[in-house]
Amino acid sequence: MVNSLWAFGAERLSPISDGSRQKFGLEHLWIQTKERAVVPFRLNDVQEDYIQQIGWTPDTRLTGLRELILKARQFGFSTLIEALLFLDTINHANTNTVVIAHDLESTEKLFRMVNRFYDRLPAGKPVTQYASKREIYWPSINSRMSIETAGKGTAGRGDTINNLHMSEWAFWEVPEVVTGLLQAVPGSGNIFGESTANGRGNQFHEEYTLAKGKIEQTEDGRTASVFRAHFYAWHQYAGYSIPAPAGFEPNEDEKVLASQYGLTYEQLEWRRRKQLEPGMGSMFPQEYPADDDEAFRVTGNLFFDTFMTEGPSSHVRTAIFTPAKPPPSWYVFMGGLDWGYADPTAFVFGCMDENGNKHVLESFEEARLTNDEQGARVVEIIERWGVPIGKVQILADGNMWSQRTVNGVVVEPDVAAYQRAGLWMLEARTDAVSNKHRMSLLRAAMREPGAFRVQQGFNRDLVTALANAKYDPIKRESVLHDKSSHSTFAAGCFVAHWSTVPKSPINPLSPDEQYADTNREIHEAQRIERMKRNGMQPVRNKDGAIEYNDDGDIVWEEAPRKSKGVVKGFGGR
Repeated sequence: MVNSLWAFGAERLSPISDGSRQKFGLEHLWIQTKERAVVPFRLNDVQEDYIQQIGWTPDTRLTGLRELILKARQFGFSTLIEALLFLDTINHANTNTVVIAHDLESTEKLFRMVNRFYDRLPAGKPVTQYASKREIYWPSINSRMSIETAGKGTAGRGDTINNLHMSEWAFWEVPEVVTGLLQAVPGSGNIFGESTANGRGNQFHEEYTLAKGKIEQTEDGRTASVFRAHFYAWHQYAGYSIPAPAGFEPNEDEKVLASQYGLTYEQLEWRRRKQLEPGMGSMFPQEYPADDDEAFRVTGNLFFDTFMTEGPSSHVRTAIFTPAKPPPSWYVFMGGLDWGYADPTAFVFGCMDENGNKHVLESFEEARLTNDEQGARVVEIIERWGVPIGKVQILADGNMWSQRTVNGVVVEPDVAAYQRAGLWMLEARTDAVSNKHRMSLLRAAMREPGAFRVQQGFNRDLVTALANAKYDPIKRESVLHDKSSHSTFAAGCFVAHWSTVPKSPINPLSPDEQYADTNREIHEAQRIERMKRNGMQPVRNKDGAIEYNDDGDIVWEEAPRKSKGVVKGFGGR
């Protein structure tokens, strides 16, 4: 579901009606091309698609639009939006249009574009009273258009804004400016925010993912966006295509792309050439994304350069297992968990094959789930893959076993809800899986070609978290991106579990017998030990056997206290 309050309907466009003055259209505008020629403005295929999306025609006026555009580079969106807003400003009296660029160079470029629009108009255009470095004013119609820089904290402050264009929003250094700008635009005004991606965690990324329904709530508690979000991939632009040489043969990666997006050899050849440009190898997915998930995976220098490129030695792969075609039942199944509530809870689920290779099957990262909801979500994922939950050892945040007191009342440890759900929980103690140690384990895993494979399609948060872990190749150290640490900790728990788990047998005699009894015994022994540290013990009958309730769960009672005070659980980060 798309979380957008943006209202579709006829009210977003209204017929042009502003006296008998001459109206100007796109056919009257001129632009400068990359080849430095000044030519009449003609829509390319991507621009044509977009104006159809918003329902614009020469006989209509933009009204009440809230548009958010994520796109590949050099599509001409800034030019198109400038053109539409320039025409709206010069064709209608009492219009105030504000354009905010992300840096000074872009500000000057956009202002030159607007000046060119005006200078090339035919006879009948309104006369300017003054034109400063950042503003053009037409006194006869009391309309103005200003171009400012986002780096100024006062950009756009002041009068009511009828049209607002936030260019390359993801790169704004003062994102707080946005709040003031949006409040200056009335309901009938128009707001356009467009940008290429600039990693995760910034304001543009948050707003886009909220509008697309990829997140349920922002950090400030918003559950819906006023924007309507659009995405334009590189392969949607006809200009990104060059002749392929004779005998062109796509590699495995290109075959997957061609199958997914219907790419031609000419498009694949353009992609090959573009990736050979300096600095473009790891940055191509951000600058020229194929889908809106890929756009946000890259942010500067990567810890896992090979992680994002599928190939024999990479760590991301097209899914070879699916819930409909799960791994063999005799594989060893494992999980890693980072517990949270206001902070996200992250879970990584996977298996180890007979060769010792580890496959991450599915993962999630989500905030504001209760313990019972978290446990149910983990059970749902495991069972979706057709695996009995008793077969899956889950190494988890040690703090989950700690005793807690709420308003003076001792409450059950967080892990209890997971255990009630039947999950096999193992404690990740600080000395075993510290932040430093888990990253050391992850780095080691990443250096082993192909041994740690994360399946595409089921692990969006994990792929992004790992790819966004910045890495210094000289010091061989990493610094985690704050927004990504939860999935990475869960992955660290998953990785740490490998050293204690043997390879899956190639031909087990009886997989069900292998796990059933031992899992129950081990699980119960662990629960008894945890509950003992929390002051509880199982009820036993006169023969010393543990008693169970009607649901098959252990009956607990308070253990005799040997000393005053509460015995704290150990572990944590």
